[in-house]
Amino acid sequence: MVVVVADAATTAAAAAAAGSRVSRPAAYERHGLLERAAHAEGNAWASWWRNELCRQSRPVAGGWPGTLTEARMRVARRIAVDLGPDFGATAQELEEAARSAYGAARREWKLNCEPEATEHDGLD
Repeated sequence: MVVVVADAATTAAAAAAAGSRVSRPAAYERHGLLERAAHAEGNAWASWWRNELCRQSRPVAGGWPGTLTEARMRVARRIAVDLGPDFGATAQELEEAARSAYGAARREWKLNCEPEATEHDGLD
C-alpha cells in the first residue's frame, strides 16, 4: 500500500493545475499553513532589513524598525503567492498572521542585531 501525504497548498495547486476545485483546508491545516507563511515572511523581512542597513553602511542595531502595518501588507502578499488567491484567508486570519510575522521578525532582529552603543562607550 502506498500512502501519499500532501499539505493543503500542494493539494490545491495540483487540483488547480488539473482544472478542478478543492474545498478549503480544515481549520487546523489552515492555521499551520498561515503560521508557516507568517514565520517565513517575518524571517525574510528581518533579513531584508539587515541587508538594507548594511547596504547603506548603517549599523544593524537598536529596536526593530518594522511596523505592524508593513507586516499586514507583507503577509497578505506572502499568502497570496505561497498559498494562492483561492486560499481565501479571513480578516481575522490575516491579522493573526501579520502579528505572528511581526513577532518572528522582531525576534530574528533581536537575535542578530549589534548591541547599541551607550553614551559612555569610548569615553573611558
